[in-house]
Amino acid sequence: MNPIREILAKQKVLIIDGAFGTELERKGYDINDSLWSAKFLMENPEAIGEVHKDYLEAGSSKPIIVYPNGGATYNALTKTWDGLSKSASYGKMAHIWYKKGASIIGGCCQTTPFDIAQIAQWVRY
Repeated sequence: MNPIREILAKQKVLIIDGAFGTELERKGYDINDSLWSAKFLMENPEAIGEVHKDYLEAGSSKPIIVYPNGGATYNALTKTWDGLSKSASYGKMAHIWYKKGASIIGGCCQTTPFDIAQIAQWVRY
């Protein structure tokens, strides 16, 4: 079954969030960059958490989903990854994301079964 339909079968309305960039701008953040969302994820993740928190406190029932990459930076010119993956701290960071409200946590580029196992370790035990 479609996950949205499953939620709607249990509740009449699913309240989601609003304009993320607009909210950052309202708070005084500069989003004048074509890649502002990536820039905030890399340089100011606290601002992202701040806006998510505001929407949750306002009544959003949308789950917070976190699926970051392994910590390296993608170089579009060479089409390679630069820097080291931060796998050693992935499980610890995932637990912090969970405590800040994330309810769906996984991984994207350069994450490994080891990274997912770190998440599973504190979720299951």
